[in-house]
Amino acid sequence: MSEARHITLDLRPDELPSELGRGVHGKAPVHVDVAQSDPEPRFMRFRGIGAYRNTSVEEAVARVRALRDEWD
Repeated sequence: MSEARHITLDLRPDELPSELGRGVHGKAPVHVDVAQSDPEPRFMRFRGIGAYRNTSVEEAVARVRALRDEWD
């Protein structure tokens, strides 16, 4: 599962952008939680798993293409 980055802010309603401030009334602080997904693909954890085979990227691509072409 990918990790997310979280930022938590307590802001005054007048500090919010207009599209977020709609519907917020009064002067009480607003709690804002912003989460950003990890930009790395979830499959990056498998990167290098076959390094012991000493296969170059070109060889791996050729092997995958050959397997794909078997089904055509």
